[in-house]
Amino acid sequence: MNLRNQVYCNDNFTCAFVTRVDRSVALLRLPKGDEIELALDEGVVEAGDATAPIHEVEMELKSGEPDHLYQFALDLLETVPLKIGYIRKGDGGYKLVTANRYVRRRSS
Repeated sequence: MNLRNQVYCNDNFTCAFVTRVDRSVALLRLPKGDEIELALDEGVVEAGDATAPIHEVEMELKSGEPDHLYQFALDLLETVPLKIGYIRKGDGGYKLVTANRYVRRRSS
């Protein structure tokens, strides 16, 4: 496992949030010879006292046909309880920062 930390700071170098992610990577070969890199990310986004878990699977076609990667992903969706997501880790951090500011203002 490879620990990846990303720190997102504003222009004044005050950190808005931090992502802490363990990534496991495997190269898969499909029956027709296509190669897919499968990455599993487990971690957390931290913004002040607020946190959000990270549980993601990423797939990248290294060689072969895009249609085969797509079919593999569809087959995986039928086997494993996954959902397709479009929010990047950084976007999740900014969402936490925004929620924190709203709660602080509201409670004042």
